[in-house]
This record gives sequence, C-alpha cells and structure tokens, in this order.
Amino acid sequence: MKPIKFSSLLFIALSGALQAQAAASSNEPPTLETQCPGMAHYQAAHRHPDPFATIKEDPKVTDQPLRRKLLAMYAKDETAGAAYEVEVDKDEPDPRVVKQLEMVREENLKTIKALVRQYGFPTSEQVGDDGVWAAFTLVQHADGDHAFQTSLIGTLAALFTAKKIPGEIYAYVLDRTLVADGKLQVYGTQFHSVGKELVIRPLQDAEHVDKRRLDADLPSMSDYLCYVRVRSGRSARMPY
Repeated sequence: MKPIKFSSLLFIALSGALQAQAAASSNEPPTLETQCPGMAHYQAAHRHPDPFATIKEDPKVTDQPLRRKLLAMYAKDETAGAAYEVEVDKDEPDPRVVKQLEMVREENLKTIKALVRQYGFPTSEQVGDDGVWAAFTLVQHADGDHAFQTSLIGTLAALFTAKKIPGEIYAYVLDRTLVADGKLQVYGTQFHSVGKELVIRPLQDAEHVDKRRLDADLPSMSDYLCYVRVRSGRSARMPY
C-alpha cells in the first residue's frame, strides 16, 4: 500500500466527522458562522452523514445490506482517521495509530473495489444519500490504487449528469485523480502545504472556477478558502 497522503486534506468532502462533532458541540465558539457565513450556510444545506451515528434502516432504499456495509466501512475509516488526526502533529506520532489507519484503508480498498465490480458505483436510490457519501469517502481515500480511482471518473460523470449523485462527489474525485497525474485540477478542491500556508493546487481556467463550482453545487472559492483558514488556523490562498 502506498503511503497515506495528507497534503491535500479535504476540509469539506472528507470532514463528515468534524462537521457532525461541531454541530453537536455547545462549547465550540461560532467562528465559522461569524467569519465564514457563506460557508456556514452551505454546510447547513449540505449535511454529510455522521460516521459515528447508529445505522438505522432507510425504507426508501432498494439495497439495505449494501447500504449497511458501506456505512460500516465509512465508520471504520473515519474512526481510524480521527485517531490519526490526534497524532499527526505530534513530534513522535504513535506508530500503532498510523499502522491501524493504513490497515483499515487497505482492507476497505479491497472491499469497495469488489463492491463496485459487483454493483457499480451506488446511487441514492440503491443505498440512500448517506450510503453514496460513504462509498465516495472510501473511493476518495483509495490513493493506494490510483487506477481504480481513475476508472470511476466516467461513471461518476454520467451519474452526476443524470443527477444520481451530488456534484461534489464527481468534482473531488476528478480533481484528486488529475492532481495525482500531475495535471491541472478543474474545481479547485485540492490543496497542499507551501511553507506555513495552504495553497490551492494549480487549476485550469482559474478565472471561471466559481462557475464550474456552482454547476457542481460546490461553495464559492472564497467561501471554501475561508473555511480552510478557520478550520486549519493557517493562511490559505489561490496558487496565482
């Protein structure tokens, strides 16, 4: 398995646990609401599933077992990821925590690949919006198999066009695969550390990125950067 990459942390697409914890906490100061009202409004309208919530049956979906499996894998992934986040800034991170995350994601990769081969990428009709988000998170964290991620781009594009998955799912996976291939991203979802700053990785036609983001139902770039600054406590900017 390739080393886990954290240089392009997805503060929106991969922060379901943080979002849920922030909403549940009465002690957290309302920094997002006061500093980034546009982003706060976006998040309120785009709630991501809480990975630590008890899995309840959704009578509207057509494949309950698949939904339960995806949500269980999602919870396992986020639990290991949350433990890693506690260790990542320490001078000597606990190697057991790092190894656990690697093992969980390697196991999840094998399973999500098998599920996609059998069922295709799931739709909301099959597994509900939370099941789709779980599947997306597992694919997004499958950096150990870039070919697998890339193979799904056409499928995700078609599902996005047919309004069977949220646009942000397609946008994040597309950008992630493009960046991994050394190409310009499209939606500006990926960033990396440059000194003490977080910088959006180079993107094509930056002047019109907000139009593309709007079409994919993503927040504006200014709202996204504001969110990154508040959540990370670091400066964040465009690459140009």
